[in-house]
Amino acid sequence: MAMPMRFLKRLSPRRSEITRRWFLRPFGAVVHDPALWRLDRRGAARAFALGIFLAWLPIPMQMVAAALLALWIRVHLPLAVLAVWLSNPLTTVPMLYFAYRVGLALLGLDAGEFAFEFNLAWLGTELHRIWKPLLLGSVVVGALTAVLGYFLLDALWHWTLVRKFRSIQAAAERRAARSTLSE
Repeated sequence: MAMPMRFLKRLSPRRSEITRRWFLRPFGAVVHDPALWRLDRRGAARAFALGIFLAWLPIPMQMVAAALLALWIRVHLPLAVLAVWLSNPLTTVPMLYFAYRVGLALLGLDAGEFAFEFNLAWLGTELHRIWKPLLLGSVVVGALTAVLGYFLLDALWHWTLVRKFRSIQAAAERRAARSTLSE
């Protein structure tokens, strides 16, 4: 079994554990779809890309969005939800700031003055000012990193499969050479 598959299987919860949860009952048979739990190269890369894209979006409940979209497009559910954790309490602020700066650059705007205040009036004023560059930057950076993540995971998976195949082939050749020598 390839290295990415083993690693991802260790991180993923068991299908039986998840499908028994009370909050998944409304989804019924959809949750039992084998495509949501089968860990293959293309499905894993698609799920990873989905999770990375959603990680960049400044939306609440990214894990719920990842789960619902994984159900809809039928990709590996645990990996899509796990990949969302690229944005976590330590990385969210730098990621959103980077996305905001990218959005400013794409829109040709200047950042202007920025003074942080911890109140709702400030949040409403600043959110009105920054939402367009933040959303544009988040979508663009999210799409680019999702495509990059898709191809990187796919290439890593392919590389490990080729490496595993070559080691099996070399072992078979060594066995064949030993058996011809002993004859």
